[in-house]
Amino acid sequence: MLKQEEGDELCLVTYQIGNSLTTQEHSDRTKGYYNEINKPRFYVDGSISSTNYPTYDQLKSAYESRQAVPSPATIVMVSSCPQSQGSVDITITNTSSSEIIATLQVCLTEHIYVTGMSGQERETWTVRDMLPDAKGESITIAAGASVTKKRSFTVASGWKKNECKLAAFIQGADKEILQGCTAELNQVVSIQTSNTTNIDTIMLTYISGSYMVYVPFKGKCIVSILDIQGRVIQSSLVGNGGQLYQIGASLPNGIYIIRAESHDRELNRKFWVVR
Repeated sequence: MLKQEEGDELCLVTYQIGNSLTTQEHSDRTKGYYNEINKPRFYVDGSISSTNYPTYDQLKSAYESRQAVPSPATIVMVSSCPQSQGSVDITITNTSSSEIIATLQVCLTEHIYVTGMSGQERETWTVRDMLPDAKGESITIAAGASVTKKRSFTVASGWKKNECKLAAFIQGADKEILQGCTAELNQVVSIQTSNTTNIDTIMLTYISGSYMVYVPFKGKCIVSILDIQGRVIQSSLVGNGGQLYQIGASLPNGIYIIRAESHDRELNRKFWVVR
């Protein structure tokens, strides 16, 4: 229920213990990293935990307490997966005044309902693959600096691609998660030369000195242009989907992200300006 309420504001990953979905990477994270032995446990940002099944109010309280703690970093993910194989760029920016030393974890998750030990069905975002593995990658980011990491992935036969998402988070030596992010699998800009529509992606074209965007959402949404560090350059509220909208004048050469947000959905697309 909390995930349904918060949407992509809440990065949820699930490691399974003792069932058909359990993998060696799950065991490496649960038994090896967290020292959990066949006990269901919930962690909020890697440090606030509860054994068994906490109530909604307990989870909500833990989540809200962490929301009040400023994060020292931002994460922007831009991915491409036209068929079963894809890749994702993860850009982490240190927004604090101190160096960040952490471990970057990236995983491919699938939305699956499973039956718990109590017999109650529960919603999970089960980890299907850790990229590249359960150990993750050690990163050091100076104050105000950014790093970009690339991962490749494969959606295996039998997994429901439309129910899969990517998740990335950075975790300190004390197991505290400093920032997390989720992303759809296919987030590549489609550059168009005419008024073309596609329900699966944002369409972008350059007409008479301005960028025009086609948004597949119905109803109102916010369309923004961000720099590669995730800082908003332009933002505007647009009306009904299925139309072309002008979102700004010419941009300097560089890499940018276009973002469309509705009340229940968000799409991010990376694009290049080269003259």
